[in-house]
Amino acid sequence: MKLAVLGQNIAHSSSPKLHNFWIQQHGLKGTYELVDRDASQIQQALETYHGLNITAPYKETVMSYVDTLTPLAQEVGAINTIYRSKGRLIGDNTDYLALKEIVATFPQATNALVLGKGGAAKAAIIALKHLGIDCTVCSRQEGWDKRHDLLTDINVIINATPLGLEGKGNPLTMLPPHSSLILDMVYQPFDTPLLKMARASGHEPRDGLELLIRQAQHSFFRWWNILPDYESARKHLT
Repeated sequence: MKLAVLGQNIAHSSSPKLHNFWIQQHGLKGTYELVDRDASQIQQALETYHGLNITAPYKETVMSYVDTLTPLAQEVGAINTIYRSKGRLIGDNTDYLALKEIVATFPQATNALVLGKGGAAKAAIIALKHLGIDCTVCSRQEGWDKRHDLLTDINVIINATPLGLEGKGNPLTMLPPHSSLILDMVYQPFDTPLLKMARASGHEPRDGLELLIRQAQHSFFRWWNILPDYESARKHLT
């Protein structure tokens, strides 16, 4: 089976290393590649591969290219996984599943702040909604770094922006005054400026590598009908 991650400016992606590790671990016949393409080449990629992960900036764009969206993908309004079923391309969202799993481990979560409004943020918003957690969404254009009033009742923060990639930038200058779950979707580096600040302030940091692996587990299951191991994958990537 020929698989790949499709996006633009994604040389940093660890998805090929992760999925090829699982393919080898389970003795499967397949490959997983990195496909860095502009929008004009999306259709070609869909015709070339049996399945795809979709990353920025195409999580919303590619929805119109598949034959069917799962009910979850329709609700989220973005996809990150494409698989084939009876000759049809199915668009799904496993970011949602991973986000829901992670946030559910923080039982005191009641109010969340999601930074960003792209495809990844949409998955976070629906995951929080289904967990019964109130959610405020803020974009960079809305100046979240100056909205310190937002932090008063917040105990979950999810960074769904590229800020912090390669250790450059921090989406926030301060954090809530009480113990909170701080999840950064960025995983290059694993310990981003936001997570360092969270740890130093006594919060619970959760890194983008965990999110990457957990969403990848569900994608892998859709292609191979196997749910791969989390711990060995994390060890392999670190």
